[in-house]
Amino acid sequence: MSTMTAWRLATPDEAVSPITRIGGYPTFLSRARWPVSEGHQIPFWGQIATQQEIILVFLGDLFSYEPENGGNAALVEPFGEVPAWVDTVPLMHGPRVSTARLVPTSGLTLYGQPRWLQQDDTPAAAPCFVCQIDTERDLSDWPPLDNFGWMYLFTSPDRRQARFLWQS
Repeated sequence: MSTMTAWRLATPDEAVSPITRIGGYPTFLSRARWPVSEGHQIPFWGQIATQQEIILVFLGDLFSYEPENGGNAALVEPFGEVPAWVDTVPLMHGPRVSTARLVPTSGLTLYGQPRWLQQDDTPAAAPCFVCQIDTERDLSDWPPLDNFGWMYLFTSPDRRQARFLWQS
């Protein structure tokens, strides 16, 4: 069993900093590129900061587990490329899954190996594992961020594209 990730409310400075957090607005380090699906902005879920970049996660389609369906998206900042299947608009603000802004206090491990809830769904175009978050267990105190299942985040080998998927 993996270590549980503990979360707390972000301070005002952390709420706008380029750090790992869930909720609030994304930190765009280059130009603002908000993903859209079927003409609507995809809600921002959170961002994962590594030593080299920030990966912005947008969750719009709760019924699709596919990383390349267009209803969900992950963008790499500051030097990432927008995947061909993702449309964006030049906006800094849009819908959010939650207005609460949470930062991890312990237990979030980057890299390593994913622990799959179901079958191995490693994306072919982005096979480099970054992290996973068990939203049902780790975020149970933070509705509406809980109960999405297990979130998995991957990057391409050159770290210019990311893929987000989830299983429940």
